[in-house]
Amino acid sequence: MKLNPFRKKTSGYYDAIKAKFDDTNRELAATQNELAKAKAEYDKENASYQQIRDAASCYALSNTEKQSRQHKVVSECFNRVNQLESDVSQIQSRLQPLRRILEAPQRYDETQATLLRLVEQSRSLAVEHHKAEALIVKVEKRLVDVESRMAAETNAASRQMIATEGDFVVPESLTRLEVELRLTRASMADLQLQRDAVAIQNKELPEQIRDAERDFIHARAVIAEIELYEQLMPVMNLFARAAATRHQNSRRHEDEYKFNIEIPRELLESARSELAAEMPSA
Repeated sequence: MKLNPFRKKTSGYYDAIKAKFDDTNRELAATQNELAKAKAEYDKENASYQQIRDAASCYALSNTEKQSRQHKVVSECFNRVNQLESDVSQIQSRLQPLRRILEAPQRYDETQATLLRLVEQSRSLAVEHHKAEALIVKVEKRLVDVESRMAAETNAASRQMIATEGDFVVPESLTRLEVELRLTRASMADLQLQRDAVAIQNKELPEQIRDAERDFIHARAVIAEIELYEQLMPVMNLFARAAATRHQNSRRHEDEYKFNIEIPRELLESARSELAAEMPSA
């Protein structure tokens, strides 16, 4: 079931994405550094402006030339901060799709391991539940038998007690039956508790397995996308040529940057079968 995105000879698509991510991440770090400096500069200039304004108010001298100049500086700093914050947001939005691809192999391994663990847990709990049910049936039969023998022994001892006129000694067989009855009932209670505990655990698993399946399917889709692009990159110029010529031939074509390919039905059905075989089942 192991899916290796690099099982075939690759074209360096994944490596190129990593290099692009690293470059963009360095750009983000540099921009965030600029933003931090710009915020510090804004705080400094704004504090100076507040001091000038407060001083002007004390002497009833509003709108002085110095105050106007400082206000302009503060506005420029504020605009600089806003622009850098916008730049940071844009860079982060460029990083997200790259991160999705870079994290895909690890994400695939993690979701696969989680799904396999939950499926195996479900199988194990099913076995435990089956064993508990089988033992309960056996203990129930034994309990019925012990209770029947206990009733018979009790009746016999009761008649014997009446007949002995006070010199009665409890039969050892009755004592043994009483102990066996207590043990059998205790065993039954323990088994029922075990069965109920397993049932509670098993009740929560289906939803967990469905969530794990969705996570695994999503991660596998990204891995399949990586594999596809690794194989497509060497012939991508052919796709570009076909898309460009079709666009030139018919301007009504919606998107020059996309080229749809029809997949033969038999290949799609084969792929579906392979994907189904990769999915573990409880």
